[in-house]
Amino acid sequence: MWSEARPSPIIRETAAWNLPILGTVEPWQKVFFLVGLPGMLVVPVLLLTVREPLRKGLWKRSGSAPEGQSVSIPPAEVFLYMRQNWKTILTHNIGFALLAFSGLGTTAWLPEMFRRVHGWEMGQFGLVFGSIFAFFGALGIFSGGYFADRLSQRGYADAKIRVGFLAAWIWFPAGIVFPLVDDSNLAMLLIVPVVFMAGMPGALGAASIQEMMPNNMRGQASAIYLLVVNMLGLALGPLILAMLTDYIFTDEAYGVEGIRYSLLSLTVTAHVISTLLLWKCMGHFQDSMDHLRRTIEQ
Repeated sequence: MWSEARPSPIIRETAAWNLPILGTVEPWQKVFFLVGLPGMLVVPVLLLTVREPLRKGLWKRSGSAPEGQSVSIPPAEVFLYMRQNWKTILTHNIGFALLAFSGLGTTAWLPEMFRRVHGWEMGQFGLVFGSIFAFFGALGIFSGGYFADRLSQRGYADAKIRVGFLAAWIWFPAGIVFPLVDDSNLAMLLIVPVVFMAGMPGALGAASIQEMMPNNMRGQASAIYLLVVNMLGLALGPLILAMLTDYIFTDEAYGVEGIRYSLLSLTVTAHVISTLLLWKCMGHFQDSMDHLRRTIEQ
């Protein structure tokens, strides 16, 4: 049973590597090498086989550039275009960022919740949750793209936003229950749909920004979107959950149970606001797509 709190025999600490220039590589740092190095083998293949496609959908301002080529767009012009579409940008960026806020806050503190509340060892939790995250998280990302494509084929211009909205909404039953149940096996089972639904919008936020912006503004608009997601999700999600546990759901008042309520209050609040914003974004997104068609080269 998962709930048996004992170290897994699979987990063994290996010796550190002593590499030239890099120095000592600790066992936990080896993972980054083992995961990253296979990707380096693909780079030469991509450089030799993939060609830069002809760029279309350029902003009309760049009409003096040769056909199919782009010119650099000053940030002020990008901000001007985004301001013209501010309703879409605001509801989109904050809506998807709040899903990251919920997901990253949960991922950061879920191991500690299982340790405090359910008595799990970290190695045991890592094996079980890591397996769930690797499989169902990836499946959620692929499923999000698949369902968005299907909706797009049926004529939904806001397909990517719509799938993000639906995933955020369907998250609620399992997302509300899993922090509260006392059976650790049931809690981990409920985490499966939570991880799946958290993965579905993962690629759709960036993809929809690409879709609504002129070709030669996509890089800068994507950078702004990723800044918002990382600041709100990666930086603030784990921090605010920790502050809730330290100052509101304190050990003195709630004991080890406090982290449950911190996790629940953070995730539910983020998802409620996110569903409202993405619901509004669906209408605004169509307006932005109409605006895009009027301002780009066909």
